[in-house]
Amino acid sequence: MNRTVTTKAYAKINLFLDVKEKRPDGYHNIESVMQQISLFDTITVLRSDAGNSKNISIECTDKSIPEDKRNIAYKCAEAFFEKFEIKNYDITIHIDKRIPSAAGLAGGSSDGAAVLTSLNILFDVNAGISELCETGAKIGADIPFCLIGGTCICSGIGDVIVPCDIPQTSYQILLVFPGIAVSTAAAYKLIDETEREERLCSAEDIISDLQNGRMPSKLYNSFEKVTIPENPIIDEIKRIMQKFGGNSLMSGSGPTVFGLFRDEESLNKAKIDLLAKGFRPYVCVPNTK
Repeated sequence: MNRTVTTKAYAKINLFLDVKEKRPDGYHNIESVMQQISLFDTITVLRSDAGNSKNISIECTDKSIPEDKRNIAYKCAEAFFEKFEIKNYDITIHIDKRIPSAAGLAGGSSDGAAVLTSLNILFDVNAGISELCETGAKIGADIPFCLIGGTCICSGIGDVIVPCDIPQTSYQILLVFPGIAVSTAAAYKLIDETEREERLCSAEDIISDLQNGRMPSKLYNSFEKVTIPENPIIDEIKRIMQKFGGNSLMSGSGPTVFGLFRDEESLNKAKIDLLAKGFRPYVCVPNTK
């Protein structure tokens, strides 16, 4: 008998991101405040009768995204079956893509997390969140956060996660993906070659603002100092948002820019200006827990 589970895979932004030392394993330690937001892909996983087969099929509405073993959703499915010793399976993963890809929004990681959650239900495994996080972390450092969601302080390579209890926030988010490619590996290399700068704020500052019902007054991202000089369009988008009162930052290693706005009127003015300049803004809200 066929069974289907449909799940929303939410994007994330980094309200704070400090890249620290490079580790012996080649990864970097980081400290970040990750915020899940309302922009999402829709993941539908269909389980068919497997017999003695081992089949994973991917379908995606964005044809620029691979529909084979390169896809994070595929890798997460493979890791799930290996982890829980499931020998026979026949699944189809359909990805209705709305989160821009390669944008610093963890779109692929969120899709992978949604697949882990769906397979846990479809195969009646009843694994706990820690087991799913452990499985996902082997595929991508952002996957554990995407499984937990809300607002978290993340450290290590992003896999050490402390969820934060945040009240429902009053600010809105304007998001712009400028449609350019930024190499995360190249950005990390540039950071390694650049002298560390003084941080404008700390993760604790941002969490304190949020827990007291305030929109964060300051934001910080280590990647801006190396990514913006190579991609001035990012700074252009930031300046438009700041002109209308938005507290603006690049997310992840880029190139997506977001702005936090206290009121809808200011956000709409920024949105209209961005549309007039040929950008496609998304209006979002933070998902809090």
